[in-house]
Amino acid sequence: MEKAGLTPRLSQIHSDDRQSGYLAMRSILSSGEPITAVFAGSDQIARGVYEALAQARLRIPEDISVAGLTTLKAP
Repeated sequence: MEKAGLTPRLSQIHSDDRQSGYLAMRSILSSGEPITAVFAGSDQIARGVYEALAQARLRIPEDISVAGLTTLKAP
């Protein structure tokens, strides 16, 4: 990332639920720092990230990439 001129920003969530992902993503978005990708430690956290991004009118994958670590079956 450094070779590409990017500085990674790390945020840790110590819970494994949708609400934690949502709140963390809202906090990151409110910082005003540009972001291009989010790696979520679980699909539950990623679901919260998706919700916050949708409210911010950011599109996945056009505006930002999101990856979750575990694999939940689609609802």
